[in-house]
Amino acid sequence: MNPFLNLPIWSSTILILAFWVGIFLALSQIINRFQTTEMRQSFKSLAASLGSPLFSAFLLLTAFLIASISRDFDRGRDAVQSESLAMERVTSLLGTDTKSNSIQKELRIYAGMVLKEEWPLLSQGLSSPATSDQLKLLVVLVMQDSSLEPDIRKNLLDEVRHVQEARARRILVAEDNLPAVVWFALLVCAGVFGCFVQMVHAENLLAGRIIAVLSGLVIGTLFLVLILLDNPFAGAISVKPDPIRNFYLKSPQ
Repeated sequence: MNPFLNLPIWSSTILILAFWVGIFLALSQIINRFQTTEMRQSFKSLAASLGSPLFSAFLLLTAFLIASISRDFDRGRDAVQSESLAMERVTSLLGTDTKSNSIQKELRIYAGMVLKEEWPLLSQGLSSPATSDQLKLLVVLVMQDSSLEPDIRKNLLDEVRHVQEARARRILVAEDNLPAVVWFALLVCAGVFGCFVQMVHAENLLAGRIIAVLSGLVIGTLFLVLILLDNPFAGAISVKPDPIRNFYLKSPQ
């Protein structure tokens, strides 16, 4: 899990923005010191033709990644909601039948395992094998409960399978993080953009530093959004287990 996600959101925001502003200011200082007059003239002539397309391409790439990650966030939230609703339907189908107390009990145990064991693992892109085994046990209990009517048993099995499917979607979203190669490509693109901007404005040190600060804030904000949304189950901005917790608290013990 990204260490920034363990920090309060204001702390991670300040750190990431300060990091990128510092990087761009350092580039400004280095380029201003070593760039020759010929290089400055060359980059000035390239600024109009390459500057805007370069920055636009980087923004479009980042916007595409943010949109993709946002969809994962919505998928994770929908999976949690579907999982809790399926568990509620199981409870509704069982009703107040005391002969099926064992199924009710094991379903509540499953919800507790999701909250206490599996949810902390989701932030690392992992799942709990014991939680999966608990769901399998539920299927066995439903199939072996001779007190259930055939139609009720069939509906219960369908709902337990819906719980399994929703859990599988939740785990898939947790595992679907941006690959390291994508982060590396974004860093390279940001570095290239920073160097290009500073070479264009290297003739005026004050203007170069102002551009460095503004560019650092823009790039830092884009990276901040990507980091905060990359894993929908980690950090201050994350999918919460509230629907499953509500089911656990109100289900009969």
